Amino acid sequence: MYKLNLIYNDTIIKFNVDTDDWNNIYNEFGKDLITKAFVQNVSIKKQINKYKCFCDVLVKKKFDCYKIRSSDYLIFLSCFMALVKFNVISPLDIIILKKKKKKTYKTPINLK
Repeated sequence: MYKLNLIYNDTIIKFNVDTDDWNNIYNEFGKDLITKAFVQNVSIKKQINKYKCFCDVLVKKKFDCYKIRSSDYLIFLSCFMALVKFNVISPLDIIILKKKKKKTYKTPINLK
């Protein structure tokens, strides 16, 4: 299990993911968003503006302490990955960390 940290406008958004390859994450989330937009004949410029707008709104909600639905976070992830693919956001703004497994200790049994 890995922790995916996305940095957008000096705000960190965290996700749990199964892989450490951001291309696989893009294929799972961002690719479908971009292909659907191209099927509907939406230009790249319009796509970039919409994706940026959604990301800005979510970050503002997070900053203002509004409740954010989990589906909004997944849409944010898709938009972020699409912006990375369009070279609007640098891939250096993606940090993937491996989660450590917690050690469990068994308490000794006291026999009397």
